[in-house]
Amino acid sequence: VEATLLLLGIYEDTGSLIYATTTPRDLRTAAWLLERGANLQVVHRFLHHSLTAAQLELYDQLVERSQIHEVAGHSIVVASAVAPEYSDEISTLAHKLRDVYDPSALFLLVDLGDRVQMVARGASDAIDVGSVALQMGGGGHARAAAAVIRGRSLPEIPAHLLHLLRARVPP
Repeated sequence: VEATLLLLGIYEDTGSLIYATTTPRDLRTAAWLLERGANLQVVHRFLHHSLTAAQLELYDQLVERSQIHEVAGHSIVVASAVAPEYSDEISTLAHKLRDVYDPSALFLLVDLGDRVQMVARGASDAIDVGSVALQMGGGGHARAAAAVIRGRSLPEIPAHLLHLLRARVPP
């Protein structure tokens, strides 16, 4: 069980071992866990599941309200939605939108009523989404980050986000 859980974490963080940031250490560790009984079928079941009706509705809204920006020669997608009753996780949608747009960075902004949830994913070494999330009150690492934003309305956040990116992203 422990080996499967650890393998699940590695697969999630490395896009099932295909992200550019995947290291030889990730592969060796995955092999070591498999040798100790990690169950790939369980990993697959947890990583590849259908979207719920609420996730599909939010996904459609995010696609409809996606904006593509060029910042220092990098394609950045900022997608926003309003979903005050939403309770499912949002990061799965970030992965799906990243697959559709293939941007250097992706930022999802979801107004949940009392707060705005930001989920960020990066695909370029030039854009550290973790440092951007830190400036927005959250955290993470260079390729995946999140923030809970309070005290700002959804319409004003994209401009602030783009201002931060223009100040931090090298050409």
